This record gives sequence, C-alpha cells and structure tokens, in this order.
Amino acid sequence: MMLSNFSGGNVNCKYLIAYKSLDDDFDCDNGYRGNIQFGLSVKDKDIADVSQSSGWEIDNNNNSPANYNSQEPVRSSQTHNNGRAMKPQALQ
Repeated sequence: MMLSNFSGGNVNCKYLIAYKSLDDDFDCDNGYRGNIQFGLSVKDKDIADVSQSSGWEIDNNNNSPANYNSQEPVRSSQTHNNGRAMKPQALQ
C-alpha cells in the first residue's frame, strides 16, 4: 500500500504520514512539481516488502523516459524509519 502518489501536476502539501506501508511510502512521477514539507514514514520490519522499498520513489515520465528534467519535487523536513536497526557504520 502506498500512501501518497503524486502523478504530475503542481501540489504543495504538509504533514504527510505513511505508517506500515508495504511499498515505497511516497511516490512521484510524470512531471510532478511541488513542495512537500514535514513527511514522516514508519515501516514495520515484519510486513515491509522484500524489495527494500524506501521512503521515496521518484520516477521520470513513464511515457517519455528521455524527458528526464520533468521532475522537480522539493522535499524538506523528512523523516523515514525503515523498521530495522541501524548498522553502526551508518552512524559514522
């Protein structure tokens, strides 16, 4: 289950929460342009998918992959917890 999918357009939003999603928590594609502030995602390690989904999946224009400059999401104040303990080297 994906909480937020921004497929094109200009949308500004605040205070998004994804809780125990099975796939990427937030997703944008097809030329999305907008501001996303205060995003929080928390995964459950026992139900998250095995593909190692992440907090964000940002794709290009699926109908015209060569149009690589179409995405302009501005993300700020994002916190993503993958439900697994951090490895010590990640803290260095």
